Amino acid sequence: QAQTPSRVITADMVIELAFARNPGIRAARYRLESAQHNFDLFESELSQFTPLVVDSKLTGESDAEKGAEITAGMERGFFNGASADLSVGNSSMFEGGTRSHAQFVESKIEFPLFSSNTKLKRLSERTFEENDLREARLNYIDEVRAQIEDAQETFYERTEAASMLRALIHHRDDLQMLVTSGAVDGNDRVETLDRIRSLESEIREWELRLATREIQLEQLLAIPRDSIASIEEVSIDVSAADHLGRHYVIEPFGHILKRALTHDTESEILQRVIENAMEKVRLAERGKWDITVAMDGRYNYAESRADRRDSYSAGLGLRFKKFDHNVLRHSRAKALADVHSAEAGIEQREAALRSRIGEHKAELDNIVDRIRQLSDLRASRLRIYTFKRQNYLDHTLSLDELLNASRNLLRAEGDYNRTVAEYLRTIRSLDSLCGVYFAKLGLEINGM
Repeated sequence: QAQTPSRVITADMVIELAFARNPGIRAARYRLESAQHNFDLFESELSQFTPLVVDSKLTGESDAEKGAEITAGMERGFFNGASADLSVGNSSMFEGGTRSHAQFVESKIEFPLFSSNTKLKRLSERTFEENDLREARLNYIDEVRAQIEDAQETFYERTEAASMLRALIHHRDDLQMLVTSGAVDGNDRVETLDRIRSLESEIREWELRLATREIQLEQLLAIPRDSIASIEEVSIDVSAADHLGRHYVIEPFGHILKRALTHDTESEILQRVIENAMEKVRLAERGKWDITVAMDGRYNYAESRADRRDSYSAGLGLRFKKFDHNVLRHSRAKALADVHSAEAGIEQREAALRSRIGEHKAELDNIVDRIRQLSDLRASRLRIYTFKRQNYLDHTLSLDELLNASRNLLRAEGDYNRTVAEYLRTIRSLDSLCGVYFAKLGLEINGM
């Protein structure tokens, strides 16, 4: 049996795998497909093609004349209320012991000249189905965002755990080397071994955290452990011109907000609500009448009478229908209320996005400054520790001072790693709000 190829999991691959394989996203995708099929079913029922319609009737009159007729044909309906029928049939008449019959073809066409009210009714009916479809679309995009956010956060937390674990192991090994080399003895040896045991306890905690994040990542990406060759760690150098998320640092707030609004599902769906409701307003304003044209024709191509000859009939009619003014008034008022509600919803959504992006943008500027400071602090404390370690080996420094320098260096490394993790979480949130991965994944908000 062929084995699954091993993968190197990168930050970009986390997004692609989560979108393709995450069970939550797949379930939401199937729910969206179901809602789309249900909506298509509703549409087809209003404008459907019926390939076979069989109709029959028996007639009887007081003068003992009786008749029978059967037809078979097809029908086609349209969303605006128009319809077209075409059929063939046979009719028979019984009178005074004689029978006559005819075969014929007939058709009927109806179409509205002014169908405002009919269309308004059908748009109203369709609104209920559209609501279900909108909700499924909104839930799908929200699920994609949520699951990708979880996968990214787990991926970044694994980077933090790996960095902390590496720092702790380095400090433990350095102290272990002092013990094995015989550089410490007596009370210093006892104290150094105690510090090593403390570091090993922390190492086990971070090993557990690292293993937990890797298991969570496997579940979110729905990939088996044996298919992962390695997981890339994200490094941040804020002095580099192309470091991860730098565009958010240098990009103006207004540009970020504009991108977020462009990829905001809720705003897009509310905009669609406005468009549909405005159409209902227009139809209600001119929907006082329905005027329908009806045309029909029949051609007898075979008859059993001795004097038979080909015959035909044709008809043309108009139907006028005036609707209750109160119904139209309430329909218009409801549609306008829907417009105002959706407009307020868009305004509220824009305000929420403005607030969230403003917070993240301010956080990002602060975090970048802290990363620079902590990077300098970490480098400074590394130099101090290296200097004091040499002094201890030269017997010009006490062990307490060396261990204190080691703790200070480890604390600076921990603060640096936590701040980098905070930076990555902020970038992840901005990526989600701006939908930066939508185009890559083939998700089109405007096409939904």
